[in-house]
Amino acid sequence: MTNSFKTSIVPDVWRCAYVTPIFKKGNKLSLDNYRPISLVSVVSKIMESIIVDSLSQFLVENEIIPTVQHGFLKGRSIVTNSLSCLNEWSDSLDKHKPTDVIYLDFSRAFDRVPHQRLIHKLHHQGVRGDLLTWISSFLNNRSFKVRVDKEYSNPRSVLSGVPQGSVLAPLLFLAYTSDLVAGISSKCAFYADDAKMFADPTSNWDTLQRDLHKIAIWSSAWLLPLNEDKCVVLHIGPKNPLNTYSINGKHLHSVKSVNDLGVIINDRLTWTQHIDKICKKANSTIYICNKIFSKPSYETTRKLYIMYIRPHLEYASAIWYPILCRDRNLLEQTQRRATRLGLGIRRPSYAERLSQMRLEPITRLRKLDLITTYNILTSKFSVDLSHIYKPQNDNRLRGHPRQLKHQTYSMKSR
Repeated sequence: MTNSFKTSIVPDVWRCAYVTPIFKKGNKLSLDNYRPISLVSVVSKIMESIIVDSLSQFLVENEIIPTVQHGFLKGRSIVTNSLSCLNEWSDSLDKHKPTDVIYLDFSRAFDRVPHQRLIHKLHHQGVRGDLLTWISSFLNNRSFKVRVDKEYSNPRSVLSGVPQGSVLAPLLFLAYTSDLVAGISSKCAFYADDAKMFADPTSNWDTLQRDLHKIAIWSSAWLLPLNEDKCVVLHIGPKNPLNTYSINGKHLHSVKSVNDLGVIINDRLTWTQHIDKICKKANSTIYICNKIFSKPSYETTRKLYIMYIRPHLEYASAIWYPILCRDRNLLEQTQRRATRLGLGIRRPSYAERLSQMRLEPITRLRKLDLITTYNILTSKFSVDLSHIYKPQNDNRLRGHPRQLKHQTYSMKSR
């Protein structure tokens, strides 16, 4: 690896990917309904990991990657992305003010990044010398083979895009799109190529539309076209004027709910629809496990639950903590069903099963919520979210210095 970096020669085997098409949904005869999963050299990934550690630190410390970008960076995540936005949306809704959120979709963004323009941007950002030469060699002359069962296709050249499946690819994409937010006045948040802008439509409709026009110009100039059919508008608030927005002369669709990084956000900012969805996914997984394992032991059931079922129920729970008893009961019912795997009619009580499997009730979500709160208050995240909470700032009270001020809201979802 050291010789590769010093000589800027990347072995051919590092630049070849084996692509396995995974079916998503819809018509199986349509290639658009398959997700390409790329497998690359493990040695190459080790080399890339070493480069990523230094390159990401350089890009963040020199503020090249903006703070509104939450994807693939240390101390930032889907949770920080959503919390930074939802706090403002819910605060506006609580004050009976509307909000328009525009979700942008770039068409096959990772596959369309031009190599020469990427190298030009990296050089402009200060990435030079042996590192830039190695990255250029890493991107050029790449190829891939498609694998179906045990058969391989003939190798094909990769003419553009950051290498799918590699460790370095996400960071290169962030560097390429780092100037996308330049000149945008509206508030926004990004997670790699998933972008959203929002503002009060009663006073900033024209600002949102101008920013949309700026992004359309940027995407055309840097060869990352927007998919207008998948760009949508979410109108939040009962008094929303329902303004229309357009990109390149095409009006954007208005929706009542949207899948925002795996979490269902609706125009009322309630979580029942999302909880119904995740419980349905978890129940489908329980059904499959029940078919495969006839009489699993407590330990096997515990592992199946932790690995395959609980991630559905806890994904980004700090964003959508259930407020309604109906939602909490549905989550608990799903967990109760999962602990019954293979036990039949004569089974211990739910509390006994939890004790045997060393599991906690669904109130465990509150613990995860408190951990997120602690991470925000102690600046564990690299994004400042301290504005979400208001400190007590009362020296007359006893206790630790991070006591929070009790706030009242009219919204149930807060």
